[in-house]
Amino acid sequence: MQKFLEKNSIWFSTVIGLGVAVFTIVNWQSMPMMQRLVALYFIAISLHEWEEMHFPGGFVEMVLQGIGFKLKNQGFAMLSLFVGEMFIAFVPLFFPNIIWMCVAPLLLGFIETIAHLAATRMNKSKKFYSPGMITSLLVMLPISIYGIVYVIQSGIMKPIYWLYSLLWLVVPVLIGQI
Repeated sequence: MQKFLEKNSIWFSTVIGLGVAVFTIVNWQSMPMMQRLVALYFIAISLHEWEEMHFPGGFVEMVLQGIGFKLKNQGFAMLSLFVGEMFIAFVPLFFPNIIWMCVAPLLLGFIETIAHLAATRMNKSKKFYSPGMITSLLVMLPISIYGIVYVIQSGIMKPIYWLYSLLWLVVPVLIGQI
């Protein structure tokens, strides 16, 4: 079962992303703003995974080469990524009134952008591109910027909520690294 999940995690993410897209289109008018933002971000992550992994793909390999690390089981790493994505960005869709939970995936948009810019520098690439950079810069980052500006301007984030958001984001990433 684990091998099946490892091999097909991107397809699960895609199917869920398409479901979120349909749900969002059908329910847009009745969705709270934070739920809209998280839904858009989740759809963006699904697209982002395809760019990183398949079209053109090669982001993981690029980073691993840059840091001189070899994965024993890339399928397990992909499954860990899927589980982390579900935790960080899918679960908040069901809790749009828990603002700090909804902000966590928006913070990820900034981290993704930095990661893709750093990947080109780390590999001393002649091209200013790493797989995933287009969706990171043109889709995820604008959603994140808009969302953070919205949260700040509307005053719905208490100062402690920023810590909660960071923990919601960082804990699954740390678990995935282990």
